[in-house]
Amino acid sequence: MSDPIAEYKLKRTRAISLGFFLCVLTIFAAIVALRLGAAKISMLEIVNIIKEKIFDTSNIQSGMSAVIWELRMPRIIASLLVGAGITSRIIFYIDII
Repeated sequence: MSDPIAEYKLKRTRAISLGFFLCVLTIFAAIVALRLGAAKISMLEIVNIIKEKIFDTSNIQSGMSAVIWELRMPRIIASLLVGAGITSRIIFYIDII
């Protein structure tokens, strides 16, 4: 006979590990989405643009900053919100059944 407490701890550990993996995968996908597009922007430039926005410095060209903050970042945020909405509906639907 198996120990129910050990089984619960194993399931909980797996769920936490899966959640962490999915969060890391989401962050990686967002970073890749920032790089993709017609305007080729390197990772170093993306990091500099994000630092510029956070620390309020202005040593980056405004065109690249506009591409990131006005085109690509809203697309990523909208994708995350839509994904969260669909997921919550699926969880709600499964809970009803």
